[in-house]
Amino acid sequence: MANLIFKLPEVINLVKLNAELPSQIKTIEVVENRIRLTINAGKLIPNINVFISFDSFQKGMVKLKIEAGKVLKLFSKYLFQIIEKKSISNVIFFHNGEMLHVELNRILEQKVKGIQIKSIIENNGIFKLVF
Repeated sequence: MANLIFKLPEVINLVKLNAELPSQIKTIEVVENRIRLTINAGKLIPNINVFISFDSFQKGMVKLKIEAGKVLKLFSKYLFQIIEKKSISNVIFFHNGEMLHVELNRILEQKVKGIQIKSIIENNGIFKLVF
């Protein structure tokens, strides 16, 4: 059984290197063991800060908690449009608007055959992936 350990800034670097982030995302950074996205919502609307944190991992799916204050519903609709446009709605979807579910093993399967994550253990911004 293999283990891979990441710190949250390393996770962000992997996302930046491997995902096509929309141009509306101005910054992505770590703030207090959470990922903060600063989103340019438009000329007349101030930037929106959205915080994403790890919630759990089960059956190949990572669940992320989304915190965006009063603009959560607006952000949820916006992010859903991005997901649909990128044709990744088969591996990433919302649940109740406050959670983002990512089928991590399905994404990994598209890149590397024969490897599956069995569990993810998070402790203070350090993630241990068990294969």
